[in-house]
Amino acid sequence: MSAFTTIYLLLLVLGLVWVIYRVILVLRTQREREAAWDQMMSPEELRTYVENLKRESESDAAVPESDPPIDKKST
Repeated sequence: MSAFTTIYLLLLVLGLVWVIYRVILVLRTQREREAAWDQMMSPEELRTYVENLKRESESDAAVPESDPPIDKKST
């Protein structure tokens, strides 16, 4: 095995270790975030919160947007 092959394989292994570390870090962060939500709201409260958000977004989508006001300062 030449030196280039050895360096290439070491870099591949190092990259693989870095990717595995990042995936574990993201999963851990996601799990902590979900645990924080569970502590903050019960499942019923969370369900009610999501339903309220859906209702608000539906009511906002039902109201047509008006034209923006005309600027009278332009000369």
